[in-house]
Amino acid sequence: EDAGRYLFTPDIPTDFSINEPYMDRLGTTSGKYIGVNADKIYLTSGQRWDNVIISPKAKVKEIIIENPVVPANFFDIPLTPEWIKIKFIKILSMRPFGNIKTKSYAFDKCRFNRTALSELATVNEELTKLQFSACDTPDLNLSMFKNLEELQLIYTIDSSELEKAVSGLNLKKLVLSGDIVNDNKKFISSLKQKGVKI
Repeated sequence: EDAGRYLFTPDIPTDFSINEPYMDRLGTTSGKYIGVNADKIYLTSGQRWDNVIISPKAKVKEIIIENPVVPANFFDIPLTPEWIKIKFIKILSMRPFGNIKTKSYAFDKCRFNRTALSELATVNEELTKLQFSACDTPDLNLSMFKNLEELQLIYTIDSSELEKAVSGLNLKKLVLSGDIVNDNKKFISSLKQKGVKI
């Protein structure tokens, strides 16, 4: 780091206010810092996050993203949350998530580029749980997720797309919206015979 740079990064709750230390105010910039003790990061849509820095030692357990603008070092530091939820975002690529290792992703009202999910399978091979709720997923095919154990498809695909979407998966649990269940009784029965919990 720059030897002339002073970082004032108290690890306190965001609703707690303290005065900045005295220093020459010329040329200073200020921003927020997500510290070591943070166990949850919630990137809301109504705030700018590009001037926030995350501690490289943060032990974050869950990440919720509602904003395409993320903290400055978000994709540069290794994070290992228990799960990540992405909401209301058009996802063009999942390659930037390569440093973030988790076993569980949830997507809520997201739109996907055709290659985004295959990129996710490439950068996070240990993924065991995927959830899609009211997402736009063109030609959904999840066969590249070799370790996937649980899948939730809630108002995400047409009933006719179920078989293609889950083909080649060794699921233990499959959660579906009611319309898909009603229109795919025979296929769902075959999954149950294989031991998949519906």
